[in-house]
Amino acid sequence: MTVESPFAEAFSRLVQQLRSGPDDPDAVRDLLTKVSVHVARQPALEEAGIQLSGMLNEVSLRGRMHARGLDAIRVAVGAPAEELLALAQALAQEDGPVPSTDRVQVDLVELIMPGAENAFSTKELTRPAEAQPATDPEFQFVSMLEDDRSRRPRLAEGLAKEIEDLSAAITSACDLSLWTEAIHATQALVQIGSRLPESERRGFGLQVKRLLPMSVLASFIEFAVRVPEERHRVTEVLPWGGRDAVEAMVESIRQTERVEARRFLHDAIVATPGAISQVLPLLHDRKASVVRHAAELLARLGDPAALPPLLAKCEDPDEAARAAALHALAAFGDPPPRAVEALRQGLQHESPHTRGEAALAIAASKRTALGMPLVVALERERDDSAWTVMAQALGQIGSQEAVTALATVALEKKGLLRKGQSRARRLEAVSILADCGTPAARGALEGLSREAEGEVAAAARRAHQALGKELPETPTT
Repeated sequence: MTVESPFAEAFSRLVQQLRSGPDDPDAVRDLLTKVSVHVARQPALEEAGIQLSGMLNEVSLRGRMHARGLDAIRVAVGAPAEELLALAQALAQEDGPVPSTDRVQVDLVELIMPGAENAFSTKELTRPAEAQPATDPEFQFVSMLEDDRSRRPRLAEGLAKEIEDLSAAITSACDLSLWTEAIHATQALVQIGSRLPESERRGFGLQVKRLLPMSVLASFIEFAVRVPEERHRVTEVLPWGGRDAVEAMVESIRQTERVEARRFLHDAIVATPGAISQVLPLLHDRKASVVRHAAELLARLGDPAALPPLLAKCEDPDEAARAAALHALAAFGDPPPRAVEALRQGLQHESPHTRGEAALAIAASKRTALGMPLVVALERERDDSAWTVMAQALGQIGSQEAVTALATVALEKKGLLRKGQSRARRLEAVSILADCGTPAARGALEGLSREAEGEVAAAARRAHQALGKELPETPTT
């Protein structure tokens, strides 16, 4: 068993006294005094560390921290005795809130298992300590539950042994830089989580996290970048590293221009609870590639907190940043009106590039409701490159309105006394309808083969025949 610090030993004795003899105020007062002496001139930091078999039932401070899901206890110099007592009383109980103050702060295990909907958080499980007035000579003690250690569930012996063996294998493999072995053992360990009783899962999550310090996480990531076969395992493991894992993944993402090269890291970040707080700052990075990574991640996370900074990015001086923000807004699972309006405004931006990116974002979203604003934008677009992108976007949407707009373009022959479309644009519209391939597009091509003239009619006929249905020849006069 790990040797406890003087503070931990004294605090552990106080907790045990509150568990076994809360009705003896003199004994409690004496132990509380000893605890206060240890922090009178220096702070104290106690970390739960790795949970081993049976530790939940230990009388040590670390055992009680694991039992209550505490990651760390931070005590400031001269912390009030009443706040120390309040924490000791909470640790002596089996459930209920754990107090956390500025002077006696606790960090709780935020993770039951990655992706769990009901993961615990510090905000949910802590509350300010209700300290007694400093002038009151008598402390008030909360009656403790009967010591029930003998009745608490224990892991099956075989499962506990499996956890210990895998933990030892991970440590050994990491020490020898045998990353394949380390990754495989870690994957086997995290898969045990689903087999554990719910009461054991928070402590188990902490144990896994302790086995994966930043250096190990970075090595796992680097190895997976070089060995694609291991990426699915690393993707499963990384979310168990919590904030450290997100930091390591973010640092790796900064090193590449291409999203695909780090796609597995995107998947892992999205599966990590609380990742958004570390992803949001990337939107303000100087590198356009990092901003693109951040925008895509925020879209996948779908957190409403990402909307204001993404909306602000739509007005960024850098066109790459504007494009990334527009695509992210369009990719939100259910974009709110503000996001939809930003996409409409993007179609009217002074930059042709941004207008085109807004069109592509709308097309990628597959939201037919945004087709009409795109039709209007196409009608007034004068820049050839932006017009082509918008027309292609309408073809990707493929709605009846989009098809009708493209067919109208193909029929609008430019004349001397009236407005119309150039030959190049009319043929481009036919080509896009051919690529669209929907029943509505097939019908439009059939109509164009009869109603259009010259090259446009011939192109429509060829496109329709290529789709599998031959049309009769149009009679010539």
